Amino acid sequence: QLQVPLYQRQYEWDLKEWNPLFDDIARLALDRQSSTKESHFLGPIVLATVVGDTPSQKTTFIVDGQQRLLTLTVLLCALRDSGLPLGSGTRGKIDACLRVANWHKVSSPTAALKVLPGPGDRKAFLMIVDEQTHVSRHQATKAHAHFGKRLEALHQKVDKSAPDVTVPQFAAAAL
Repeated sequence: QLQVPLYQRQYEWDLKEWNPLFDDIARLALDRQSSTKESHFLGPIVLATVVGDTPSQKTTFIVDGQQRLLTLTVLLCALRDSGLPLGSGTRGKIDACLRVANWHKVSSPTAALKVLPGPGDRKAFLMIVDEQTHVSRHQATKAHAHFGKRLEALHQKVDKSAPDVTVPQFAAAAL
């Protein structure tokens, strides 16, 4: 599990970050039509691991990249929740990105998350990952709704800013 430290700001990305990320993933999907080895650099993710009293008691904190990781979490949830065709096995791959292995055996719902947001964001992100009613004014809920609209526009072939790719191709690139 990757944890957002207490000192990090709350989730605050909005359209000016969401749209370029979505478009980058769509372009990657397009590029992968000609070469499956294409990749995209999202920026650095800096982690710090702190070991407790025993080696098994360790916590990995996200020092840099928490906004990107949380946005990708929401984007994957929007894909999963879209009701659009995703491709064989994609929902299982999305769930594997969202939750730790054997998540159903952990002691608390937050312990099941692969990326654990800071305290001010946890409720909203947990509800999105668990496919529950969303916290209406939280920025993550707005991101989920926005990505859902972009995915539907991509599916309907009316998204003017994204390349002409299918939702399954987009999902494969996002994963």
